[in-house]
Amino acid sequence: MKRNLSIFFGNIGKQTILLSLLALYIWGAHSCANPGVGPQGGPRDSIPPIITESIPLNLQTSFTGNEINLSFDEYIVAENLESKLIVSPPLAEKPSVKIKGKSINIKFNETLAENRTYSIDFKDLIKDYNEGNKIDGFRMLFSTYNEIDTLRIEGYLLDAFNHEPVENALATLYVNSSDTFFTGTKPDYIAQTDAKGHFMFDNLASGDYSLFGLVDGDKNLFFSRQNEQIAFYDSLLSPTATFIASVDTTINEQGDTSITVTGSTSFLPPPVFAFLFLEKSFNQNLIYARREEKDRISLAFNEQLSDSFKYECLNVDDFDNKIYKEITTNNDSILVWLIDSLLIETDTILLKLDYTVLDTLNNFVTKTDTLKLAYAAPRKVGQKKVDVVNEEILFDFTGNVSATFDLNSKLQILAPLPITLPDSQWVGLKLAINDSTFEDVDFNITPISKRKYQIDFEVNEATSYVLTIDSAAVKSYGGIYNNAFEMKFKSQKADFYGTAIFNFKGFDNAGIVQLLKNSKEEDVVLQLQKEQGQDEVVFNYLKPGKYKVKFIDDTNNNQKWDSGNYTEKIKPEAVYYFPKIINIKSNWELKEEWTIEPGQFKLKDFAEADKAENQSK
Repeated sequence: MKRNLSIFFGNIGKQTILLSLLALYIWGAHSCANPGVGPQGGPRDSIPPIITESIPLNLQTSFTGNEINLSFDEYIVAENLESKLIVSPPLAEKPSVKIKGKSINIKFNETLAENRTYSIDFKDLIKDYNEGNKIDGFRMLFSTYNEIDTLRIEGYLLDAFNHEPVENALATLYVNSSDTFFTGTKPDYIAQTDAKGHFMFDNLASGDYSLFGLVDGDKNLFFSRQNEQIAFYDSLLSPTATFIASVDTTINEQGDTSITVTGSTSFLPPPVFAFLFLEKSFNQNLIYARREEKDRISLAFNEQLSDSFKYECLNVDDFDNKIYKEITTNNDSILVWLIDSLLIETDTILLKLDYTVLDTLNNFVTKTDTLKLAYAAPRKVGQKKVDVVNEEILFDFTGNVSATFDLNSKLQILAPLPITLPDSQWVGLKLAINDSTFEDVDFNITPISKRKYQIDFEVNEATSYVLTIDSAAVKSYGGIYNNAFEMKFKSQKADFYGTAIFNFKGFDNAGIVQLLKNSKEEDVVLQLQKEQGQDEVVFNYLKPGKYKVKFIDDTNNNQKWDSGNYTEKIKPEAVYYFPKIINIKSNWELKEEWTIEPGQFKLKDFAEADKAENQSK
């Protein structure tokens, strides 16, 4: 990294020069100041406010005062400046801020630390009153001793799962590297990230620093374990600056030689990347417990359930073998289906729940709830109108296939409540030869759950099929039968699809390879498991379009991404993005080599990369 030599100018005599140069720069960058809009109209003012006086001066040393006064050339506003101002090193008390007319007064409510360089980061909060023109990236430096510390640590705070930049997060530095500091002590330095997740400390003294990231929900500047995103860099950072001289020799017409020495400063370390994650916290609270249907109990919690969650039925023996549990994808809700006829008719069920909560001292303890669950509501299936045949309620199957069936899909049917395994003699799958001629297709029924079943068969391309289930062919555990079901669909042509093949070079780890939609949400289109030592991963039957590809280093081999844990010094599982968008075309095979190595992060802007690719063509 490079910095101009001007940062090393003298402090007192040059500060007035620097302030004047800053004003001249702002003035020059925006041409002449707009005198304002008169009665006849005129061009809109687009120039931000210009500083006319600063006490202390920027880069002033040996500052002993307790307030900062800034004057501008026009009336200014700065919304929420008192709460959003970033002072580093951080203060024990927030400074008092007053904005009046063309001036800002910031009064410190404590004595500033000795032998420190302070930064006051206004970002883009100051703007003119009339047009709202902002002063971008405004930052002041001053010190309480006879030097300005100028060493630098900079980098990026990114979301650990998707590498998206996290704006307005805090990067924090500790001179003492004790593990307990981050969880209970204000840092020695703080910096706030911008829209790109970038942070900068450029007022550091020499020494060793521990770097952390924090989305500070409670504004106490340290990790308090209240659903705050955190990041930690696992090695100390020691900033240095090296002057790199550049010597230029010139000879004039008279043969005289002159030597000009210029140069710049190289800063280390290079920009660092830290990844923010949420720890799996288990401060659980039961939101509700309901027996919404005769055969169904719903339990919902405020967050994911820990392994310590336990339940016990107090008035029914062998309860586990008489129920079927469904846990939601994010693991914070449970559906308990009653699949025993006697249990379904039981008026009241007593459940005892044990789960983890935090006590007032932030210690994990076990909480016990005893629930009395009685059924009282009238019976209905979902929100659909139900048919009554012989005074019985019937349920409807749904299918996962639209009019066109993708060759890489699996045919599935879903019931709104647990059912017994459908008898294949009551299920039919036929291939349509023409409008009036059908041919039976061999298939197997595979249970995915007690509500979802998969129909496995050999799919022919560009072929019409019809799946039927006879009325009353299937019975729920509560004695409810099904309506007749029919689903018609046609399989896609094989040459409609493309193929993507990834060859991994020098990377033997097992992991998850995901094909993602080329969108900000990055929905997963397909997911494959890469085994240990496997070199090639093949995505078949891909629809034409543009995709992102992601690799999750699945270190515990549980086939999902896992977050980190600061106490145990476990980082979130590493995520890598293939460094370009892939373009899948019909009847085309795409082959790519992928070398995964530390420091390989997602492109800052896939949209820009895609635009550049199209322009190059």
